[in-house]
Amino acid sequence: MTHAHDSHLERQIKAASGEIPADCVIKNAVFADVFNRTWERGDIAIQDGNIAGIGTFSGRHEVDAKGYLLAPGWIDGHVHIESSMVTPAEFAKAVLPQGVTTVITDPHEIANVSGTEGIDFMINESRKVPLDIKFMLPSSVPAAPLEDNGSRLDAVDLMPYYDTDEVLGLAEVMDYPAVAQTNPDMMKKLDDASRRNRPIDGHAAGLSDEHLNVYAAAGIRSDHEAVTYEEGRARLLRGMYLMLREGSGAKDVRALLPLVHEGNAHRCLFVTDDKHMDEILQKGSIGENIRIAVAEGVAPITALAMASLHAAECFQMHHKGAIAPGRDADFVWLTDLESFSPAKTWVKGKEVAADHTYTGPAFQPPAPPKSLAGSVHSCNLNQDHLDIPIRNNEAKARVMGVSPGSIMTSHSIESVPVENELFTPGNGFNKLISTARHRSDNKTAAGIVKGLGTIDGAVASTIAHDAHNVIACGSNDTDIALAVETLNELQGGIAITQDGTVLFTLPLPISGLLSDRSSEEVAHKLEAMQQPLADIGFTGNFDPIIALSFLSLPVIPELKLTVQGLYDVTAQQLVSVDPYRNSEQ
Repeated sequence: MTHAHDSHLERQIKAASGEIPADCVIKNAVFADVFNRTWERGDIAIQDGNIAGIGTFSGRHEVDAKGYLLAPGWIDGHVHIESSMVTPAEFAKAVLPQGVTTVITDPHEIANVSGTEGIDFMINESRKVPLDIKFMLPSSVPAAPLEDNGSRLDAVDLMPYYDTDEVLGLAEVMDYPAVAQTNPDMMKKLDDASRRNRPIDGHAAGLSDEHLNVYAAAGIRSDHEAVTYEEGRARLLRGMYLMLREGSGAKDVRALLPLVHEGNAHRCLFVTDDKHMDEILQKGSIGENIRIAVAEGVAPITALAMASLHAAECFQMHHKGAIAPGRDADFVWLTDLESFSPAKTWVKGKEVAADHTYTGPAFQPPAPPKSLAGSVHSCNLNQDHLDIPIRNNEAKARVMGVSPGSIMTSHSIESVPVENELFTPGNGFNKLISTARHRSDNKTAAGIVKGLGTIDGAVASTIAHDAHNVIACGSNDTDIALAVETLNELQGGIAITQDGTVLFTLPLPISGLLSDRSSEEVAHKLEAMQQPLADIGFTGNFDPIIALSFLSLPVIPELKLTVQGLYDVTAQQLVSVDPYRNSEQ
């Protein structure tokens, strides 16, 4: 009897009942039951890429799982693929061997530069890969009204995407004032998602309890910006899912873990947010979150549930996140519960990675549209752009402070080196420049930053959240100007200079954010970048490029530098570098 013409549902039911042999059966499996937080034994029947049953089965193809522990495929609940600096196809090849089978991505980085063309590119390329890439629609492009970015996305621009299979809901709502002030377009975005029963992600960096009430009342149900026990508890108290983040810049898992217990773990999940490709290949993706959690005392089965079921439930993906009938047959094959280093990864019942190597089907993703190239318009710095006047008798200035492992900055008024009424970098204080790249208007602002080390040279990048203008930091104007000019020639990327010489470049020709090279090549370049960064004085246990990239984001406290000027996030206003001046610099 043939069953070729049975529907998918009919085949599932017949395989589950044993009426027909399943496509594949994993025999002798020891697998994680993330519902009851136990380890179980049995066969796992797979039909058409879905789990048909657990128990005792026979199949057309059988695989012995002896010696392995099977967990549900890991889900990264919030990631910006662009932060890996590779395309979705290359990202997939990198994270599948790390046990990640699904990612929830917000393409607001490329959207801030290239608008809907950038989103379309990301979605179209994701369709070619075995990694399940789900999209949240960028809610805040630009992130704040004062941003000079490359595009603007209103509710009318987002609405058609809700008919796209890859789209889940509305991404992190960064513009809190627009929510609190019931901005009409923001209300439309929230309403469009809510009426469709779509999840809405949060971005509640530094919000008070009172502001969190407003946020939650608006239908925002998750947040990845909690960095302390108290902040995490405040979110859980208001019914929000708590995302525990471990990325290249923000490393918050250890700070939040004391909050997690068996009574609330079901409301907690893991995310990376922003992670560079070299760190993904060295430390893993969500696997690093799991390892930290278990090392800090979380039960392995609970950590695995946070990496799978809890993320699936947060985003209403009830066909994912568990080894149970009706769910996607996505598995991580482990050999121990300490390293959490996947031996194999399966997606939809098929192996896609083994021995830390992608083994899935070959695919040829579409070439990026030409419109995503040439995104860096003239950035010609002159001395007026670079000078920072400090004319008060005490040589006092507003200073942005950077701390390792955090994307928040401090706001202080300190005595800084001054010569001829101009700030002169030194004593741990460096010059910071933000200059526009989306239009040829040379709009530029300058500020002072500490916490990055004593630099001798400069670094510049077109990765500068979220508007992604050019951000540069250095010890002298010559090297800063050279680094920025080098980015003009590259049409996007990272440049390091010293003594009037270019030491290093990493071209990022796709919207000034993504490489057109492989994940391995990009990782190698990022590793090679560490020496020139050290040569010019960047030291310490932090990623200076990702730290630099967040110094212009005006929705994360406390002090940030945009092309409009220095911005006090708490007061929500532009301020001068010289604290005794009334107008912005």
